[in-house]
Amino acid sequence: MTCDRDPPSPSDEQRFERLPRERAILEALADPVRWATLAVLLEDESPRTGAALASEVANRIGDGTDDEDPVSVERVCLELRHVHLPKLEAAKLVARDDSSGRIAPGEDADRVAALVTDRDEFPEALPVATDPCGRAALEVLATRDEPLSLEDLGRRLDAVGAVDRSLETILIELHHRHLPALASRAFVEYDAETRTVTPLAKADDLPVAER
Repeated sequence: MTCDRDPPSPSDEQRFERLPRERAILEALADPVRWATLAVLLEDESPRTGAALASEVANRIGDGTDDEDPVSVERVCLELRHVHLPKLEAAKLVARDDSSGRIAPGEDADRVAALVTDRDEFPEALPVATDPCGRAALEVLATRDEPLSLEDLGRRLDAVGAVDRSLETILIELHHRHLPALASRAFVEYDAETRTVTPLAKADDLPVAER
């Protein structure tokens, strides 16, 4: 099985160049497969072929899954080739040697080495922290101790213009995506029936990416 990678897309390269480095790096890592890929490469910093990398990543993300439904190395290989490696390369977190085709940590990988290697699991709140709506919600919640309603949180985001979305869309995304994800990591309590949010973590504990 071969597992080369597509080149980084110009749109990804331009986007990551425009963003502050910390936020670009977090966005590039906001996927469990990309997180596992960088964790594998940083374990000993040895360059790997695409096929070897896919096998190790599949083993890592499949650890603890049902033996009857194992993570497919072939599927991981395809995702790495067409989606994940191009994004990681655009963010300068991985690099590919054109002569050997081997993949190694990129020039900015050391900036997140401790974050990635010190965690056994992908931080589920990370995609929330890198989404404009989720990030804005985290910034509001980081300053509060008292519960507030979903509608109140949504109105606060809408009033300050933190998210270029309608209030209705903000409320839907908070209710169905962002607040459940934050609740699963014990950053907040969210009662979906009463639509009430209770902050649990202090501001310094919340994964708020720089703008």
